Order: sequence, then structure tokens, then C-alpha cells
Amino acid sequence: MPASGRGPDPTAVVAAVAAKKASLESGDDSEEESEILEESPCGRWLKRREVVEQRDVPGIDCAYLAMDTEEGVEVVWNEVQFSERKNYKAQEDKIRQVFESLTQLQHPNIVNFHRYWTDTHNDKPRVIFITEYMSSGSLKQFLKRTKRNVKKISLTAWKRWCTQILSALSYLHSCSPPIIHGNLTC
Repeated sequence: MPASGRGPDPTAVVAAVAAKKASLESGDDSEEESEILEESPCGRWLKRREVVEQRDVPGIDCAYLAMDTEEGVEVVWNEVQFSERKNYKAQEDKIRQVFESLTQLQHPNIVNFHRYWTDTHNDKPRVIFITEYMSSGSLKQFLKRTKRNVKKISLTAWKRWCTQILSALSYLHSCSPPIIHGNLTC
């Protein structure tokens, strides 16, 4: 506090804000966000503290940025938590079947599912699965950020996006058994 006792020293506040801004602009992660919270059973994926926004994905309780130590890229560590062990046990076979099929999907317009595993050591079991990290987020998030700078998006871009979405849906529907996307959003 300055000698007047009326609050923080404005010079110190400006210096602190400038230091934080410089840290963010330089790409330095804060130590807190890059802290390793958990490791996958195989040791390949390292969960970090930084939360990934997954508002458009129902069922995912938490999503964190993680590191793929084999490929050297960021991935997403997704968690689905069950309220009770009996709820998990009742659905265990179905969960295994769904995630086995998701890890088999290979399409350029579908987020890659790398691996999944279960953690049943606690009272509230979890299914954890690792997906590709899409830095631009969903199409909706991308458009929201883009509209600040771009007045109008070209018809060519819209056609390309629609073609990519339809290609992914066609691929899912051609799987055996067909996969229906239950939450198609932009």
C-alpha cells in the first residue's frame, strides 16, 4: 500500500499487469497450469491442471490439457465420473463397447480418440479417455472469435465446412454397426 493508505500502489499494479501480460505473450505457461496432476497407467499421457472448455460435449465432467509424451503433442484428458460404483457396474460392458468402437474411428474430420481406461479405485468410478486437441475449438467457438475481425465469411469456406461435416457423418453411418452422432453442434 502507498503511504497514503488508500489502496495498492498504482505503479506496482501496472508493473504486475505488464509482467503477467509479457508472460502470457511469450507463451510461458504458469507453473500452476503446467503442473502434472496425474499420469495414465501406461505413463504415456500426463494430465495437467489447465482445464479445456468442453461446453458442447454432454457427459464429460472434466477435460484437461495433457501431454502425449510419445508424440510430443498436447491432447485432451477427458473424464466421465459416475455417482456410484453400482451405476458404473451396471453399464460397464456398454461403456467398454462404446469406447472400443470410438478408438477404432479413423477419419480426417473426426477428433481422434487415442485410448481409454477406467479408474475404479475410488467410490466414484471414472472413465478417462484421451482425444486429439483441437486448438481452434468447435466450429461455433471459431466463428465466435472470427466474427470480431471478419465481417463476412466466404461461401467457399461455408461449403468446405459443410462438406467436412457431411463427410464425417457419412463415415460414421457407414460403420458396422452404424454410429449415430447424438449431439451434432457447430
